[in-house]
Amino acid sequence: MTNQDQKVAYDEIMGAVHDCVGGFFFVYGYGQVLLNVASSGMSSLLLPNRRTAHSRFKVPLSIGEDSICDINPGSSLASLISFSKLIIWDEAPILIVVLGEDFRQILPVVPFGSSEDIIRACKVLELRQNMRLSRDYLNCHDKETMDFAAWLLQVGDGLFGNNIAGESKIQTPHEFLLTSEKSSIGDLVDFAFPNMLNSLSNYDFFKKRCILSPTLDVVSEVNTYVMSLIPSEHKEYLSSDYVCTEEGNMEAELYTMSPEMLNSINFLGIPQHKLELKFGVPIMLLRNIDQSNGLCNGTELQVWRLGDHVVECLILIGRNVGHVVLIPRMNLVPNNEKLAVKFTRRQFPLMLSFVMTINKSQE
Repeated sequence: MTNQDQKVAYDEIMGAVHDCVGGFFFVYGYGQVLLNVASSGMSSLLLPNRRTAHSRFKVPLSIGEDSICDINPGSSLASLISFSKLIIWDEAPILIVVLGEDFRQILPVVPFGSSEDIIRACKVLELRQNMRLSRDYLNCHDKETMDFAAWLLQVGDGLFGNNIAGESKIQTPHEFLLTSEKSSIGDLVDFAFPNMLNSLSNYDFFKKRCILSPTLDVVSEVNTYVMSLIPSEHKEYLSSDYVCTEEGNMEAELYTMSPEMLNSINFLGIPQHKLELKFGVPIMLLRNIDQSNGLCNGTELQVWRLGDHVVECLILIGRNVGHVVLIPRMNLVPNNEKLAVKFTRRQFPLMLSFVMTINKSQE
């Protein structure tokens, strides 16, 4: 069943498919061959065949000027793409491409283009009715959620504050704030994780709760604070870091980069050198391990047992909720051009997730 906005979007897209005119559509907010992919592993868990765009189209992880998708002419994948009439690519930027998610978050790339050029590159089809919040059994909590969602949309549409040089000061409504005389991290943690110490054995508890932060520094600070509140003993896992002996690393760097220097390096997407875990704490997986079983980058887990060589966890989200999985150590190579030297970190691909960044939560 569809509402009128969905019907308009459907008719626009299917008209372009049948007329073979192509197009670039962005859905704000069939039987011929259809490919359904997602940019992130977390988003792909919601798809029937659970495929990321990198997996389906053989997109290299490290993109350079000469990078190409490794699809051989005449292969079954090449034939599949050739016969496809529609690609639905969630969270990304031709055939016809339908992009799902929020137009404020993901924009197409127009080389040397202005903001107007970027906007004109997409045809935006607005879905203005929030189907998740339109059910008949709304209670008081759902009403609060609807009010908060409406406020966020107004902020995103620039209806609050005076826009000066691309920046606006937004006054957050009082009802969305914690009411305490001296706000602190403790107040926020108590609000997000009430009665936490008695809920460490309940995987439903952390599945429904998380604190969001705009920066990784705050994520690390709050995660460390919450860990200090749990009285059980922790287990410490140290990584093994070493410089990659390959082209691109100067011979002098192989000798000057000590293990201590490598241990101090922290980048988004790789675990820290020192990983401290306790029973029952929520953690996040940082690598795609077994997508068919729900183990991909961004999967939320809960520590169930801490071994010497594996960490036993419960899956908290997706179609495999409650499944017990074993996470091993892995060799992880940071993909960051700012690094002066390329190195390998052997560590469990995990991080605490009492707190996560806003961008990570959108996956």
